[in-house]
Amino acid sequence: MPRAAILALFMLLFSGVAAADSRIVVTLEGDCTQVACRADGTPYVLKDGTIVIYPGESLAFDFPAMGDTPGTPHFLADTKANPAWKPADGSTILTLDYSGGGMPMLGIRQTSSKFMKADLYLGRASGNTIRGAYTSSCALMPRVIDMEQWQQELGPLLVNNIRFLPDSNTMSCD
Repeated sequence: MPRAAILALFMLLFSGVAAADSRIVVTLEGDCTQVACRADGTPYVLKDGTIVIYPGESLAFDFPAMGDTPGTPHFLADTKANPAWKPADGSTILTLDYSGGGMPMLGIRQTSSKFMKADLYLGRASGNTIRGAYTSSCALMPRVIDMEQWQQELGPLLVNNIRFLPDSNTMSCD
């Protein structure tokens, strides 16, 4: 088999799989009579459960915690606009505080007793579409504040595939 054909086959088999997981494209659509939306009409949580957070926002989400999965997130509060807001006892809360600027930071606090993991995508917005590129993130430890930080200015973040981790895989960072 010619060398070019082998290389092409290798690229198709291996890089194609990674590309499917490393990019995401979402459309900012939501019926604001059914889901919580920002003042500009963009939803906090998309139909597939993806959370959209912009630089400068600090948001809280609740999860119905259905057995082994956190379930679909529900927007609770903009904690920057409402600093007196406090989570209810016993709920699984994910709080995202995304500071923009030269070294953006995402502070994440979750109140579950289990380790959680989420897929993070660094987004670029264009109209009502956000194209995101996967970025690594670490597991979210129970009842502590975890931080993710980047060295360049960013646009919106997409957070999806939020899940509990088995005890044997508690500190995965990928």
